[in-house]
Amino acid sequence: SAGGLPQWPAKGLVVIGFVMLVFQGISEIIKQIAIMRGKLDDDDSSRGHAAAAEAEAQRLLDQAKAEGLAP
Repeated sequence: SAGGLPQWPAKGLVVIGFVMLVFQGISEIIKQIAIMRGKLDDDDSSRGHAAAAEAEAQRLLDQAKAEGLAP
């Protein structure tokens, strides 16, 4: 625009964001293929993030108990 702020930084960020989104999509496709082939464990993702967090908390608690750090 004449005398205004340059627009290319904002438009560039939109393009960069779209490219990053495409890379994330490709990453998810590769991960799902590896899970389907049995080369990667499906870490409780079918039950959601809360279940995965609870499983990790339980694992850490069990580890602390084994080391004598928790009652």
